[in-house]
Amino acid sequence: MNYTKNYHLPQWVKEDRIMMDDFNQMCRDMEAGLAQNAASAAAADAKAAAASTKAGTEAARVSTEAESRAFDRICRLAYNHYQAVQKISPLPQQSGIFYQNTGLSGEGLTNMVPFQEWYVMSNAASMDAAGLYALIRQEQDLYYTTSKKQPLIASFTAPFCGIIHKMGIYHYSDESLAREHPFPAKITDVTEGRVVSDFSWLISPGTSNHYHDLELPIRQGHQYRLEITPALQIGNELHIRLISYGLTFTRLFTGGTASASYTFQDPGSNLGLVAAANYAPSGDCAQPRLFIGSEEIPAWWTRTAENGRDREIVFRRNKQVKNGETLRLQFSCGTGGALELYDWGVTLL
Repeated sequence: MNYTKNYHLPQWVKEDRIMMDDFNQMCRDMEAGLAQNAASAAAADAKAAAASTKAGTEAARVSTEAESRAFDRICRLAYNHYQAVQKISPLPQQSGIFYQNTGLSGEGLTNMVPFQEWYVMSNAASMDAAGLYALIRQEQDLYYTTSKKQPLIASFTAPFCGIIHKMGIYHYSDESLAREHPFPAKITDVTEGRVVSDFSWLISPGTSNHYHDLELPIRQGHQYRLEITPALQIGNELHIRLISYGLTFTRLFTGGTASASYTFQDPGSNLGLVAAANYAPSGDCAQPRLFIGSEEIPAWWTRTAENGRDREIVFRRNKQVKNGETLRLQFSCGTGGALELYDWGVTLL
């Protein structure tokens, strides 16, 4: 009997008898060889498929990262363009850009009212004159003699946005005054570092309580300082202090929620948006939220100004804004909270 060179399979010659053992062994060898080949082929296919999947996953990752970087850069360019354009007055005509300075317009604002330079929402707590007076810290009474002039100094932090209409002082002296005497007074917004009211208080003979009409706007969270100084030689000892009765004011109250909205009428195509808002919260106020319909747009970043009060929030959306869709910037404050909206706007990508 002969055998093949490579796999040692039996090769019969005419003189050989066909032996069962040889025949069965040959078949077993062929079966094992075929099975091994099939296994090797399957392993090779699996390895190739895994390599293909890995290559596809890596390609998708690289593509996603590249798209994300590109979107980041487009958004930054759009944001920087928006910041540059809003500094121009009047705002030039721009396709796909909306900007609102709420010191100039209240259009699209809900549950916000003009107050000083901006529009404000306020969820002010109820307070009477005694409650407001209790917040005023009188650092020293005014004490005056012919040899000494000591000013009256008082300070307080405004508990809400509102207007103080009238304040009262009480004076007493060791002898009756002969005539009216002016006492120059000024109120400083310590938070902003500027005088917000400058007037003269008149002390009249025969009257202990004196009132002055102010119409002084106060901004929630701002600290105010009142200083009254005698201007003339009076010739007798005089004491002056603030009093609670006669203190009248109006607190600004609009409720706990407010919004700003804008509907884009832009038939052109776009890839999404970048939106920004500048505002100042006081007390218990949540971070503003941006919606298109019922879809909430996530905030991209937030930051606080150096003064610790003013804030900016920026949103972005990597999805087309359809013509006629309405954007809504939503605010909410708990009791005692207030929020001033300086400006907000949107740039389509």
